[in-house]
Amino acid sequence: MPSIMVVTIDNEPHVSVPEAARMKGVTRQAIWEACRRKRLPAIQRGRFWYVALAELRRWRPHGRRAAA
Repeated sequence: MPSIMVVTIDNEPHVSVPEAARMKGVTRQAIWEACRRKRLPAIQRGRFWYVALAELRRWRPHGRRAAA
């Protein structure tokens, strides 16, 4: 499994949108849509967008259910 690139922003670990998509097994567009709908908070630094790792771990892609 490849390592992930983590960036610290405001003392919290964040990952880029493409990295978040890889981690969750969804498309970048799915991550962008969740951010646009305010279901997944994102922050912009320069030209790049990042998602807090803690929020990403809690986030469930639309249409998927957590294992019971």
